[in-house]
Amino acid sequence: MSLGTNANQGVLNNARAEELSHMCISPSKKAYWFASHPPLENRINAIDSTFIKRFEARERKGEREEKKVLKKKSKYKQLVICIAQTYL
Repeated sequence: MSLGTNANQGVLNNARAEELSHMCISPSKKAYWFASHPPLENRINAIDSTFIKRFEARERKGEREEKKVLKKKSKYKQLVICIAQTYL
């Protein structure tokens, strides 16, 4: 998992961005030296140090299951083609 990897994610391009910054999870302005909160990943780890590892494991499991489904669909497609070629 990569939290906050996009430098422009969440940045408000407005002169009045500071007025909304207190409601944002990620920094709303590019001025990171004024940030009042630590990075999101650090805050999550402070609450539950196992969360990110569990989240990443769940994400990997989902990716493996998705690959299995795609592989099964591919085998099914090959079987259909083989049957079609046999009978057509």
